[in-house]
Order: sequence, then structure tokens, then C-alpha cells
Amino acid sequence: MKIALVAHNEKKQELLNITKQYSQILKKQELFSTKHTGMEIEKMGISDIKLFESGPDGGDIEVANMILKHDLDILIFLIDPLSSHPHENDIQMLVRISNLHDVVFATNSATARVVLDSLQKHCQ
Repeated sequence: MKIALVAHNEKKQELLNITKQYSQILKKQELFSTKHTGMEIEKMGISDIKLFESGPDGGDIEVANMILKHDLDILIFLIDPLSSHPHENDIQMLVRISNLHDVVFATNSATARVVLDSLQKHCQ
């Protein structure tokens, strides 16, 4: 499966914890991430990950383009609802496109874990 892993700065550690917990199943998937998040994931030993630009530099748009091309199965984007983001319009566009194209889309840790638990059960 093609999975994009993205997190706002305040949520990166949560995503790293999830990535560590599900590293065995994630290593078997085709992974994508925005630049800073992906570089942190690479430090954990998951090196086969395609990096996009950071979110404010167009990374969210690159993820959206994958969705528009029907080339992404799962998006895990841990959004920080308590902080303002200079690229808020890009984030909202990504949310809208994910919903329009019926992509599996987790925006918080609990949902991300449910999605990855399901993937893990399907791949056994």
C-alpha cells in the first residue's frame, strides 16, 4: 500500500511513536512523507521513504496530487488543531481532496492506530 505520513511540528513525536510501534508493517509498504517529518522517520531506520517538500513549501500539495492521481491509499496526517499554520489553505485543500476521493485519512493518533491495526491484520 502507498501511505503518506505527515505531522505538524507539535505532533511529530506522536507520529514517530506510532511509526516505531508499527515499524514492521510500515517497512513493507511504499511510504511518503513531507521533508522534516520524513527525515525524522529515516533516523528511526525506515530509510525507504520518498520525501516531499515540507508542508509550507508545497509538500501538502504534493500529497494532494498523489490523491488526485489515485496514487495514495492511506494518509496519516497528525494535525495540531491548537496552532495556527501559515499554509492553512493547503491543509484544508488536502482535507477536502482526501474526503472527495474517499482516501483512508487519519488526523489523530487514535485513528492512525486503528488504521494501522487493520492493515496489520490484513497483511498477516
